[in-house]
Amino acid sequence: MTDIAQEPAGRIPRVSIGMPVYNGERYLAESLDAIVGQTYEDFEIIISDNGSTDRTREICERYASQDDRIRYVRQSENRGGSWNFNEVTRLARASYFKWAADDDLIEPTFLETCVGVLDHAPPDVILCYPKTTLIDAEGDSISDYEDNLDIRERTPAERYRTLLRNYELSNAIFGLFRTDSLRRTRLEGTYNSADVVLFSEIVFVGQIWEIPDRLFKRRWHDGMSVLANPTNQGIAQWFDPKNASVRFMPRTRLFAENIRSIFVIRMPLWQRARCLWTLFAEWGPRYWR
Repeated sequence: MTDIAQEPAGRIPRVSIGMPVYNGERYLAESLDAIVGQTYEDFEIIISDNGSTDRTREICERYASQDDRIRYVRQSENRGGSWNFNEVTRLARASYFKWAADDDLIEPTFLETCVGVLDHAPPDVILCYPKTTLIDAEGDSISDYEDNLDIRERTPAERYRTLLRNYELSNAIFGLFRTDSLRRTRLEGTYNSADVVLFSEIVFVGQIWEIPDRLFKRRWHDGMSVLANPTNQGIAQWFDPKNASVRFMPRTRLFAENIRSIFVIRMPLWQRARCLWTLFAEWGPRYWR
């Protein structure tokens, strides 16, 4: 069962911000303040709560009552991180879409800058993201981080090679997408490191542009998914609670899903062949040492 706030009336905003959350009371208000305080104001916030048992519902309902741009959706149970990430994408109405985590922060000009870039970029640029600063649990800066995912090559195979060589953290996933282009992918999978496969499908569809300004603050703390779930089985259950009884080889699954992506996204046959070659040439040295 899902408890859904009434569908907002009136014009459709230009940006949909989807925030999947589960027991996020620690930083949720701070993250929402950073979004609500944006200099660019033509957006909606869709919060999908995976049946939180802490004060998440109270915080969300308070913010929704104060700002009619916020739509709060509550699930009756925890259906996993992957399902929740995909659900906010499904509910998005705008032509631009951004995922937002309940513990990260964005600078006040984040949306204004990203919207300006996509408005003037060619249509095959489907994601733009600003540079990242890593912060600690208290919000203090740890270090600047270089994502190195400015991927502007002309062909899918060339973009794929750059991705596989440079991908480390998934910070860029919190940039701004063209919604229709993002929906051409399979979105977030229910297996370990599914972000890698999502980014593969993103570069098969189009380009990624990096913005030189550091407008995104990724919070590194003991409650984040990769640290709170240190085992393969634990992180698999974060993606999908049904994985509790699943035993699998995570690297083999990831390799197989990357192959599947090459055949899911439409591209010329010769480009499929080049992408397959790139996967075998780049994946082996890096992931199967």
